Amino acid sequence: MSAKIDIRIIISNHLKTLVDTNDKVVCSDYFVFFGFPFFLAIFFVYKNYTLNSDVVSTLVNFGAIFSALLISVLIMVYDQYQKLCYAQIANEDMASIKDIERRKTIIQQMYHNISYCILLSIILVVCALLYQALEPSCSLSRYVLIPLNVFVTGNLLLTILMVLKRTYLLITTTKG
Repeated sequence: MSAKIDIRIIISNHLKTLVDTNDKVVCSDYFVFFGFPFFLAIFFVYKNYTLNSDVVSTLVNFGAIFSALLISVLIMVYDQYQKLCYAQIANEDMASIKDIERRKTIIQQMYHNISYCILLSIILVVCALLYQALEPSCSLSRYVLIPLNVFVTGNLLLTILMVLKRTYLLITTTKG
């Protein structure tokens, strides 16, 4: 794969954010973010659900709009990180430096999570468009694309909630 489009680092860095405050892996996070969407996808296959054209259209629009919005958010997060770096250089108070370090860590995690959300949004658009192009009764649609659309949508929504919580913590715990 071309190094310019190799997305493994985005996935890897996102997975590294699924830790507690002591940087220990939290297995329940993996279940929530990956297990729950996986079981939901399996449930859709088991119940033989299909996606109607309105749902598919909504998924395409959701993914396209969200990827564009999240790219803008990513730029703003990067800007905030740069400002914290400059604030840290100018500051000599140890308590303030620790707070800046904590905030920088949260922003870095948000950066990885938002990048992952953009990736999921792109995957969602592609999978929804592929599903729309094929017959719903086709095996590829039924056993691959429906579960993939369900899994990606679930994982995306849960990751967005995580980004929202991290943003909330960053704003509400800011000293100053």
